[in-house]
Amino acid sequence: MDREEALARYPIPAFRHDLDPFTADGGESQAAIRARALHALELVWNGGGQRVLLVTHGGFGNSLLRELLRASRGWFAFGDTAFATVRLSRGSHTAVLTGVNLTPHLT
Repeated sequence: MDREEALARYPIPAFRHDLDPFTADGGESQAAIRARALHALELVWNGGGQRVLLVTHGGFGNSLLRELLRASRGWFAFGDTAFATVRLSRGSHTAVLTGVNLTPHLT
């Protein structure tokens, strides 16, 4: 579908700002996304797996990264199908962001 048809079928919300807690039309607040991200991180951290793959959309991925980095604000750019890599150390309770917006699978 072309852009005009896409905008007609899926209009951009009247108010849209990725870092604002405002939710329109029953959307999920930043606080709710943060709570889900914390829960997901607890599951990963306590799961014991050596390699874990999380598949998500950019907004939730951003929330996960902000929680890992203890950053209350900010935004990580993710292109279509891009991913981030993180190395967790359960022994020292640390997380190191080793890559963001990676797309080697597209080359």
